[in-house]
Amino acid sequence: MSTEVISYLDKIEKSNLRNHKEVLQKYKDGLNNAIGLKGDTPIFLDTNVLLKSYSISFEAREELLKFYNHYKNRIFLTEQVQKEFTKNREDIIERFFEDVTQGLPNSFTKEILNHFKSFLEKNKTILVDYREFEKKLNNIKVELEDLSKELNNNIEVKKEENSDILLNDKFLELFYSCNCMYTDAPIAEKAISDFDIMSKKISKEKIDSLIKKPHVAFPGMGDLKTKPDNPYGDFIIFYEMMEYASSQKSDIIFLTYDTTKGDWMKQNKQPHIHYIENFYYNTGQLIYILDAQRIFEETLHIDFTSLIKINPSSVYNKWEITPLNLDELLKEKYPKELPDNEDTIEELCNELIYNGYDDLNFISREADKANVAFLQYVIHNSKKGGPVKFTKVGNLRVRLDMLNENYAIFDKIGEGDGEYTVQSLDRYANYHHLINN
Repeated sequence: MSTEVISYLDKIEKSNLRNHKEVLQKYKDGLNNAIGLKGDTPIFLDTNVLLKSYSISFEAREELLKFYNHYKNRIFLTEQVQKEFTKNREDIIERFFEDVTQGLPNSFTKEILNHFKSFLEKNKTILVDYREFEKKLNNIKVELEDLSKELNNNIEVKKEENSDILLNDKFLELFYSCNCMYTDAPIAEKAISDFDIMSKKISKEKIDSLIKKPHVAFPGMGDLKTKPDNPYGDFIIFYEMMEYASSQKSDIIFLTYDTTKGDWMKQNKQPHIHYIENFYYNTGQLIYILDAQRIFEETLHIDFTSLIKINPSSVYNKWEITPLNLDELLKEKYPKELPDNEDTIEELCNELIYNGYDDLNFISREADKANVAFLQYVIHNSKKGGPVKFTKVGNLRVRLDMLNENYAIFDKIGEGDGEYTVQSLDRYANYHHLINN
């Protein structure tokens, strides 16, 4: 272990023109070899790289296994990465089953069968004059219904296969055979201490803009927004890698998918130059922070697109009912609807919890069941008085009210917190027969 004190904080703004040019030249000289994974430079993997193994197609997984087997003697997993991986592995495997395997028949019903039925329902009066055409359409409807049943019947088989992955996992066995590091506690403690000092200067409301500014971003900065209770993971990983590079006198390669937050790489997937400099001033070595997706696709020539959404910081629960999570879900599901203010989002969170909901993933799936009924409601009311416009909150609220006759809506009656009445009126009884159960 190196006797030098590793500290990102202590090396901030230590650059001068000579050192800056020296670091950039060395980085440039070694970049092509790093991108090609040539030589024996250690390869460190981010948590999201490990977890993505469970979110890609099974064809891509087989190729990825070959890749990891080929490079396993060079692959290093820091202790923090191991902790985050084991904490989130089961969740990603189950989400793949829910969103992709189980999601296929749900998507088929929602996007094809229900739309087809809706077309027949909306045009039943007109189709009276096109009997043969109507007959063919009804035959297609029967075929679609049979396909839907067939897809649903296959779910149980896939469910058993999914359970088998949890217990008989080739990736888990392979990662275990890589170089698994164990870090002395002082390294993590120093990382947390430095992170706390640096984060005090950061306004959480301005993170999205600050993170794009040269020399302002630092590993884990985006987690101040997404994981405020425990934002230290990425910064600890950076310290673990610095400690290794310093003690082993070795450059390293770091593969990550984490480009959306912008605190490992810029959003254009270019490196933060000040990370490279800071790493060098601490260790005398270089770090090559590379986009894993590009490396895998160029090396293996196969599509590694994730079939489910893995949040850049998968450690926190994205399905917990919080204003931030709810706002992101509404923007994703109803992008064309009118925006809501923060107070309205927070009120809906309280309303959802009041009505017994405890998981946004469940709420999202439930809301989709009301697609046909919601469409009919919009059409019916548009005929009465022109186009019907909803906010994102209003869209979700109407759907849930359609699904649940006891759904309680909060009506604000004052300016203070909690000043509202609760309505539990079944206003959508005429649409219940259209709900997809």
